[in-house]
Formats: sequence, C-alpha cells, structure tokens
Amino acid sequence: MRAFAFASLLVLLAPCAHAQAPADSAAAPDSLPAFRLVLERTAGRYGVGPGELSGPLGVAVDARGRILVADAGNHRIARFDTAGVFLGEFGGFGYEDNRFDRPTVVWSGNALAIWVLDQGNARVVKYDLEGRLLGVLVALRSDAVRARLDLVDPQGLAVDQGGELFVTDASADRVLLFDPLGAVLTPVGGFGTQAGRFDGPDGIAVDDTRRLLVVETANRRVQLLDASGGAIAATPLDPGMTGKQGLLVAFGPDGTWALGDRATGTISVRDARGLVLARLEAKKKGDPRPGGLAFDARGHLLVTDVRNHRLLWYRLEAPSP
Repeated sequence: MRAFAFASLLVLLAPCAHAQAPADSAAAPDSLPAFRLVLERTAGRYGVGPGELSGPLGVAVDARGRILVADAGNHRIARFDTAGVFLGEFGGFGYEDNRFDRPTVVWSGNALAIWVLDQGNARVVKYDLEGRLLGVLVALRSDAVRARLDLVDPQGLAVDQGGELFVTDASADRVLLFDPLGAVLTPVGGFGTQAGRFDGPDGIAVDDTRRLLVVETANRRVQLLDASGGAIAATPLDPGMTGKQGLLVAFGPDGTWALGDRATGTISVRDARGLVLARLEAKKKGDPRPGGLAFDARGHLLVTDVRNHRLLWYRLEAPSP
C-alpha cells in the first residue's frame, strides 16, 4: 500500500472538484471504494484529568492548527497540538456564561475565534483563540429568541468566514441563521422531503464559499445548499447508517467531505460528486464510534471516538499500482 498526500490524491481523482456538486439523491453511494482510511495516531483516554476525555463529541481545528475537542462528559473544551500533545482546556460544568452543560459542537476554522454549541444550556458561546470568553452570542431560550423562533432544539453548528452562524433545529426541521452579533435572521427549510426542506436535520458544515452541507436522519440524505438555503444537490446516506445517535458531516479539501454515524460507527469520505472514496465500518465491539469529524490542514480526517474516549487521526491511503 502507498499513502498519498490527500490534496494531491484528489487532484488525480477530480481536477475540477471545486466546481462539482454531490450526486442526486436517487443514486446510491459507491459500494467498492478505491481507498481506505488508515489510523495514524491517537490521543487521550478516559478520565477527568488534564488531557483525558469523557464521551468526546465535536472537533475542530483553529487558525493556528490546534485541535479543539468538545469534551462533552467533562463539560469542557480540550486543546491538543498536531501531534496529540495536550495544551490546555477551558470551561467546566455550570450555568454561568463561561461554563458548559454538555458542549456538543466546537467550531473555529480560519477565524480568530472559537464558537461552542453548549447544548445543555441551549446557547452558542464565543471565545478567543486562547479560550477567553467573548460572550454568549445566542441564548436560544431567551425571550427575544423564543419570540422570533419559538421552541428550538439545537443539533449542529457551523460558522462561515464572516461570522454568520448556522444552527440545525430538530424541533422545526429548519436551519437557523444568526448574524455575527447573534441577531436572528430568516430561517431556512421547514419540514418536508422536497429539496431545501428537512426531516430531522442534524450535522451541518459550511465551506469557504458559504455552501452548506446538512445531514438529515429521517430523509436519510445529505443536502448541499447555498448560504440562503437554496438546494443544489443531495446524496443518500451510506447503507446501514441509522442516525439513531447522531449524524456528522464535515467539509474537506478540494470539495471533499466526510459523513459519520455515531450509532453504527460508519464513516465515509466522499468526493465532490458524492461518490465514496473510502469507508470505515465498526465491525467489533470496541471499534470507534465517531462523535465528531473535522479535517486538518494536512488532509487528515480527525475523529473523536465517543466510545473509547479518544481523538483519532486518519489518513487516506491508495493501493499500489
């Protein structure tokens, strides 16, 4: 077997990937992926001490290349370097502005900030890159938000390069939009099976062109949308994915993206057309169960293993000619 740099491999596969869209939902995913995901290294173990994790969920990479993990069971955000060395943490259980009740998603990207979906407290909180609180950006149970949106059940969070927030709301099958200051914008979607509608929206991701990927549990698909919610294309879930414990999605380099199912442990990496490049399936009792997905600058797929309380680095490997 021979390992290739991720971006170089994609140039060979899809030289115009940035201009392509996922396949139509009528098509089935590839059943014979040509590549495989190879575990390169791990970090973390179960516990409450520094560098230890408990049921980790969301994962992100900040503008300095550091890896952020939503350590949900310990109600904190943990930070690691690219080699998996623990760098610090912030948060801890509580209801104050700088505390969490089961953070499930962390987002950073190229921005000089970190956003956290504090699911138990139903809010989005903003920090600087060193973990210093900048404020509660959106309090989803506040009277002002409830007056505009009624009941909200937040599942996923994505933030574009301008700081606009996108939150999937399972209570009304929609994507909520907030401006960089947290003001409510017009939601998109609503219940339905049509393009641009949702049934059970869960994981969400945004790329640097402000395109959205939204994965749905009941409609069993991933929709590609423009930033205003206009439908571009859709791709079905992998066979066997159930979504019973959550579905995850993340954009990668050159239009690629990854999809994960917490219940079954299945992870697939897709090209820009939605075709499967590689698939990882949990076959044994102790195999990983993805809590969150992200790509680093070198094209590694970062996976939080919610079952085994670890952070995993995978590389995409191609067979020898």
